[in-house]
Amino acid sequence: MKYTIKTLFVSLFIVSLFSCAEITTEEPNIIEQESLDAWVKLNRPNAQKFQDGMYITTVKEAEAGAEEIKDGMWVLLNYVGYNLQENIYANRYEDIAKRIFDIGVFSPRTHYTPQLVRIVKDSSGVTPGQYEALKTMKVGQEVELIMPSTVGYGDFGSGNALFGFAWGYHGNVVISPNKPAIIKMVATAAVRSMTSYENKLVYDYAKANFIGVENETDTIAPNFYASVDYTGVDMKDLIGVDSSFQYKYVAKAIDGFIIDTNYPDTALVEWNQDITGLLGTYSPTSTEIAAFKKIIETDTLRYGCKFTMVFASKYGYGNLGKTDGASVIQPYSPLIFSIEILPKKDDEDK
Repeated sequence: MKYTIKTLFVSLFIVSLFSCAEITTEEPNIIEQESLDAWVKLNRPNAQKFQDGMYITTVKEAEAGAEEIKDGMWVLLNYVGYNLQENIYANRYEDIAKRIFDIGVFSPRTHYTPQLVRIVKDSSGVTPGQYEALKTMKVGQEVELIMPSTVGYGDFGSGNALFGFAWGYHGNVVISPNKPAIIKMVATAAVRSMTSYENKLVYDYAKANFIGVENETDTIAPNFYASVDYTGVDMKDLIGVDSSFQYKYVAKAIDGFIIDTNYPDTALVEWNQDITGLLGTYSPTSTEIAAFKKIIETDTLRYGCKFTMVFASKYGYGNLGKTDGASVIQPYSPLIFSIEILPKKDDEDK
């Protein structure tokens, strides 16, 4: 009998430990949700409870006939995010960034443009709450989400490597771990095939800006167009695949935003930034993007010429894009490069 009582006591003790552990784990989320419900009732009384404790309000309806956003699509997503005190933690709008310029948020080298995000479960580009909401939305519909941390930034918060907003897209606060967040967002476009989408952007730019481009076959390579100015150039000074040269350049996004340059005057005007203006140097073993090698292979370049090329991302930074600490090139970004090749030096024949 004593043995039975002792065994029962130990069993109850173990059960109580697991019960306490379960309550301790869930309790913070319960408290957070109750506090959030009370905040919404006071501050957003018209917000509709969506799912998983999240609230959603349509700020602006989509236009009639707008496309529905489906799982697996790519979207261009504009947003601004707040904490419950309505301080900004994330932002894609230039005018909003400029309003908080005094705390160093605005960056003239940041391309304030919608973020390219694929709508798939566990996408690193959006929170779980955004993912679920987007699947119910249409292009052009603007919503405000009030997210508990369980569908927001969770145990990590918004200031970490997974959800961090950097390079001018951040605000003056971060969302702490296990804290709710508010985000207003609108998908400005939805795309089923990024390849087709960017190829059209490249062709449309070339047709509007390059002489001789009348259809998509007027290219130097698939989805790669160029215009060359030979004024004052000796046409015998061919740049071949084994050539080396120095160059000045301006690199732009397809909408004309300057993402990089080595022209000091351009940097000063566009970014209010002094740069050293070091010349670019190309050689057969250099690490420039594939677009350089591709146009050189066509034997169209000469020393001293100027040229502009527009190309799909497969010749640039591909499906990964590039972040260099000063600017961000999104995945699947077509680019425009305007380049001035310096005249041949005497030793370059050797």
